[in-house]
Amino acid sequence: MWNATGTACLIMATSETDATNQSYYGESKLHYLPAEASRTDAACSVQMPKDGPVHDVQWSPDGEYFVVIAGFMPAKVILHDNKCKAVYDLGAGPYSTARWNPFGRFLAIAGFGNLPGDIVFYNKLNKGVCKQMGATRSGSSVTAAWSPDGRYFLTATTAPRLRVDNNVRVFTYYGEKVVEKPFDTLYDATWLQPLPGTTYEDRPPSPERVAAAGSAAGAAASSNGAAKPAGAYRPPGARTLQAHLQAGAAAINGPTFSLAYDNSSKPGRITQQGKPMPPGAEFVSKAASKNAKKRANKKAKAGGEGGADGEQDEDEQTGSSSSAAVAAVTEQMSGAAVSIDSGDAAQKRIRALQKKLRQIQQLKERREKEGANALEPEQLQKIEAEAAVIAEIQELGGTV
Repeated sequence: MWNATGTACLIMATSETDATNQSYYGESKLHYLPAEASRTDAACSVQMPKDGPVHDVQWSPDGEYFVVIAGFMPAKVILHDNKCKAVYDLGAGPYSTARWNPFGRFLAIAGFGNLPGDIVFYNKLNKGVCKQMGATRSGSSVTAAWSPDGRYFLTATTAPRLRVDNNVRVFTYYGEKVVEKPFDTLYDATWLQPLPGTTYEDRPPSPERVAAAGSAAGAAASSNGAAKPAGAYRPPGARTLQAHLQAGAAAINGPTFSLAYDNSSKPGRITQQGKPMPPGAEFVSKAASKNAKKRANKKAKAGGEGGADGEQDEDEQTGSSSSAAVAAVTEQMSGAAVSIDSGDAAQKRIRALQKKLRQIQQLKERREKEGANALEPEQLQKIEAEAAVIAEIQELGGTV
């Protein structure tokens, strides 16, 4: 995925299996590659704020920023600049889709598919700072797109993804729903492209409308809270006691866990981040890591033996006879260790050959019952190698 200016490219690498066994749906990584030859050292893997798949990544239309939605739910939303530097954290929530308006000023973060359909609208300011303008919900939506003038956001529930409740909804950039039209069956919905020669201005959000939308949302929340049933009557003394008990329980229990929202993840500017790794560095296998540890241990052991040799030479120069005894004991111990290791290897080989011999016996019994035509050529070759297997077992000191 190239940016609009052609200076950088994002590459998604996916695997059908997850090496960490945390997901049934495989593993995905995002890599950043600059186009300039002088910046080849800047190629790196995009650092993810949490473990999990990459749900969506989108370049801004001007190519200066890209947004990434990644991680297990609630997913994290991070804004990066065109040099792959994380500049702003938009928090975490049930999100899987990102959409920039045509001018790259407004950004919509939404959760469609099997998610509730929450949509949050942001205004991107200078240096990547994002300010929320409004929020809404469009449940069961399948597709979403900004209007050509960048002021309206369309969502649609379409078939065959969903055969019921097909509809089209249109929202303003601050979250107010202006249109909702149902359909018996809807296959697609998109904006008409403007006529040739038609241009639209990149206009900032209207402060009055954003403020009015915020006030309306607050009033709706208050009215919903006031509409809750009062429940059973409690005398004033019991009410105070009950309030204290609830407050104490909340203080003891702490925040509640939610798969939809993470209250501990607050939006804000990112000031510190780790050093990026080159592409593929995180795919180092466990076997390679284990081999590296073995080499390090072997090197340390060799260094210790070298030190022991130096001490032995020094003792010989001084005429001490104790070092010779120590060397003899050490040699005997190392010889015993080598013999034990070789004995273990021989026993493993004997067990493997005995297992192979049992398989040959089973194949011979099957050949007697069903005939040679029932066996594959490889199985017949295995039977012919019976004498060689028996000879090797006897040579290693095993029993047939």
